[in-house]
Formats: sequence, C-alpha cells, structure tokens
Amino acid sequence: MFFILLGYQIMAPQLGFLEGYRNFKLFSDLVISEEPPLLANENVSTDQILQAIEAAASDEEGSSSVKEEEPVSAHSPNAAVLASENNPSPSSKDDTQASGEAGLKARPPKRSLPFPKEEFRSKSLNSFYKALDELRKGRKDRVRIAFFGDSMIEGDLIVSTLRSLFQSKFGGQGVGYVPLTSQVAGFRGTIRHQFSDGWKLDNYIFNRHESPFDFGISCDVTYAQAPGKEQWVKYEGVHRKRLDSLQRVRLFYGTPKSESDEYKLTAILDKKDSVNLSLNGNKVVNELQVSSIPVKTLEMKFETDANLPIYGVSVESSKGVFVDDLPLRGSSGTHLRHLNPEVLNSFNDYLEYDLVIMQFGTNVADTSSLNYAWYGANLYKTIRYIQEEMDAPCLVISMADKARKIDGELKTDPAVAGVITAQMGAASRANATFFNLFQAMGGEGSIIDWVESEKPLANKDYTHFNFRGANKVGHLLFDFLIDGWGSHRASNQIAPKQLTQRKSTPVEILKAKKIR
Repeated sequence: MFFILLGYQIMAPQLGFLEGYRNFKLFSDLVISEEPPLLANENVSTDQILQAIEAAASDEEGSSSVKEEEPVSAHSPNAAVLASENNPSPSSKDDTQASGEAGLKARPPKRSLPFPKEEFRSKSLNSFYKALDELRKGRKDRVRIAFFGDSMIEGDLIVSTLRSLFQSKFGGQGVGYVPLTSQVAGFRGTIRHQFSDGWKLDNYIFNRHESPFDFGISCDVTYAQAPGKEQWVKYEGVHRKRLDSLQRVRLFYGTPKSESDEYKLTAILDKKDSVNLSLNGNKVVNELQVSSIPVKTLEMKFETDANLPIYGVSVESSKGVFVDDLPLRGSSGTHLRHLNPEVLNSFNDYLEYDLVIMQFGTNVADTSSLNYAWYGANLYKTIRYIQEEMDAPCLVISMADKARKIDGELKTDPAVAGVITAQMGAASRANATFFNLFQAMGGEGSIIDWVESEKPLANKDYTHFNFRGANKVGHLLFDFLIDGWGSHRASNQIAPKQLTQRKSTPVEILKAKKIR
C-alpha cells in the first residue's frame, strides 16, 4: 500500500489532476516540539512571551534558559503527523489532538491569549522600496527576494503568485533559484524538473548531523551516491507567461572533499547543442554560467561522485524582479540560524538579495500549549542572524489560521494566538516588518470559511491552502508590499524638515492594552 501511495504522489502531477493532488500529503509536516508542552491549567500572558524576547535581545550570545531547535525525524518521539486529506477533518473526539499524537490530550487551555491584530512596516524595508525605485528608473538591473517557509510554500505555492505580480509590474522572467533535486519536483507547476535516481538529497531537518556537506540557501544539498555512473538533471520551461523559456541558467556547487578528482558537466541546450564545462571551483560556494541564452530545455549530465556537493541553479532574465521559493517541510524557521554564515554570505554575493521573507509557525503550534516564549526568543535571534549575514531587511509573515475541534465544534486552535504573539514580538524587537496573515485572511475562524466555501481555498486539514487559496494569499502579500512602497514614495515628497510624532511600537501597544 505504501508504494501505491508513493506512486500516486509522484505520478499525480503528470496525470493532470494537480488541484486534487495538492490535497494529498503522504509525507505530512512534522510538528516541532522544542519545549515541553505547557499544561492546560498553567497561566500564561502576552507579557511572558514579550519578556522572553527582550531577554534574548539583551543577550545576543544566547541563554541556557532558551532551548535550541532540535532536528526532527519521522521517528522522533516529539514529532506528530498533521491531518492529511485522507483524514479530512479534525478528530471527532473532542479532547483528542487532530494530529493523532499517541496519548496526548489536547484539552482547551483554561486561559487563552488575545489574537494579535497588529501589523507593521519597519523603516528597514525602505532599502527594498528604494531598490524597486532604482529598478524602475533603470539604475538597477535586478531586485531579488528570498522567500523562506515550510510546506505552506512547497511547490511554489504563494511564492509563484507573488513573483508573477512583481514581474508583471516591474519586469523579469524566470522562477529564480531551484534546487538540483527535490522531493516535490513533480508537484511544482512553474518549471518542469526531472533528475536521475542516483542522487542523494540531504536537508537540515532530516540529515542535520550525518550530512557530509554544508547546506545551501534552500537548506539542502545534493551529491551523487553511485560512483562511476553518469547522473543527470533536466529543466524545462512551462506554458505560462514569463516562464516558457529558461533565460539564463547559473549552477551553484560547493568545495569537493577530494582535490585530486576532476568533475565535469555536459550541458545540452534544447536537446541539440552541447557545452562541456569543468566543475573545478574551490570556494565555499562556486558559480558556473551554464547557459547565457534563452532555451526551452536544459539537460545537465554530470561526471561526479559523492565528494562534490551541488546546490542548485538560478533561472532568470538579466533584468527584473526574482523571488526564490525556499521551503523546508517540518521547520519552525529557527533552523536558518544554524546555516553556515560563509555559505549564506556566498549565496548572497551571487544572488544579491534585497528582501528576506520568513513564513513559518504551522509546525510550532501545539494544541496543548499557549506558552511560546521560547519560540519568540529563538525567532528573534534567527531574524537578527539573517539580517546580519544576508545584509537585507526581513519581513515576517504570521502563521495562518488553523482550526481543530473543541467540544465538538470546529474553532481556531488557541495555540495560534501564542505563536502569532511570539512572531510579532520577535519581528518588532528585531526591527523587521510584520504581515499579519491571520488577520488578512479574516481572523479567528477564517480557515473554516476558506475550507467550507463554495469554491474552497484551503484543504480539509483546516491548515494548508490549496492552489486557489495560495493564489489569494500571494495577492494579499503583494498588496501589503506595494501599499508600503506607495507610502514610501509619497513620504519622500514631504519636506525633510517636517517633524512627525513618534508612534508607539507594537510591543508598547500590547503592554498598554494589558494595563487597561
């Protein structure tokens, strides 16, 4: 039965029922539990979460009271599989966790936190807005966004819409960064991606300790596991606007473990013209121009072995806006702080990011807990790390609404409020921008409406968006960014001597509400 389901997951996209395929998740997300669950009768307040973030901010080196993120595996005792489309609704047992975690009762906590309604734009985002202005004026060729997330953006969901809208307004062609191999290559509809079966794919969540190489910008690395056998990878454009050709292709790979070996690559353009290239770089991350002219298809044949780490390619035109889809299933987002800074710096030198987006939270929410002080502290440190190492402003997106059954009725999971409070507090303290997706999609109970509408926008796990919903979220995010860009342009027309009264920070607003 396992292999039948696996075959379905692989073949569904090729057979054309993508809409239904998105609802099927054989390897569902893993819920990361980095801290023992808070008992249902324990008290927790917004102040507790914000105080933990302040403590982390005052001690950038870390504190023994804040636990680091542990890698999660499918066999971890703290990992729970989320409800899939094959289990279309949360458990009918009112007090049992819908994810099916053995023996864990998900009793509604006695005390619930308010759902944060705030969102804010940091002044640090001005550099991104200026980059857009420079692009429109012809003073800058490219603007690039790194979009990190969990399974909510797998297969280019949400990201493809954001990219399409930006490229429609500012120009540009191509999907940006694509890993060499991927578990969801067949599911992605914005580029055709195939590869031979002799590759080994490691990622941070499942191979953190045993992988012999550093992880790349997409938190994974690929290398050959069949020595002496030629391995290949194919990319092909799709019949969609600005995606029907591969304008320019660059390959990124790491330092080989063996200096004596010689690695080669044969690039076949449009199934006819071939180019022989050498993979002889010795940097932490090396760049190789594979194709500089538009082609429909590109096949790369590698003469390599297990000693050469290969990361992926970038597919883009010479000018425009590019948005890289960088998902890591099962992550809380704090894994980014553990990526090698030299690797991040190198990728940033090649790709030149103007904005970093972080969309996480689904894998953090635990139905038995409201206390996410530990998450807020770790997330704050992660945001600061990314800001420093990638030299770009950050936009934090709150987790979306998520529902489960409480006393026989579908309701927003109380844990959502705690996670969003932690995300908002971390973003505010780190001087990052915060987009409240929970409120943008309708607030408390909105995921139920999205699932049960005449044209559903989300899957029946009451957590993940379908294609239609992901498209809507992409529009909401684009509008948020473009509104900020418009405000930035308008404010630049105001006389510089004009003074404005200082506004309260989101953290101060929350504390003021607490006092009242």
